Amino acid sequence: MAMLGNHPRKVLALLGRPFTFKRDALEVPVTAFVRGLRAEELVNSELQAGVGLTVDAVPLTAAGVPYLLKFDRLVAADGQSYTVQDSRTAYDGTALVFHDVVAVGGTV
Repeated sequence: MAMLGNHPRKVLALLGRPFTFKRDALEVPVTAFVRGLRAEELVNSELQAGVGLTVDAVPLTAAGVPYLLKFDRLVAADGQSYTVQDSRTAYDGTALVFHDVVAVGGTV
């Protein structure tokens, strides 16, 4: 991580919680942190009940998941479930570092 250094890793280590990524039968343990949505992520006010998640890309890439699809699920260890609505990948050079996700849910 040349340009970003270890900053994303440090943020995920400090603020991250354990999640399970789910797509069909595939389940991958990941670290992510939940944040509010930024103004540019609101589309026609339809996602005002949504949240943003920053998801560590390393375990997903190792499991053969280079990007997240709409309706993929992220389930927190406490049972809260989030459904992906949109996702952007974040690279540092050629290395995939994390996924910036807009999701809805948060219910048990």
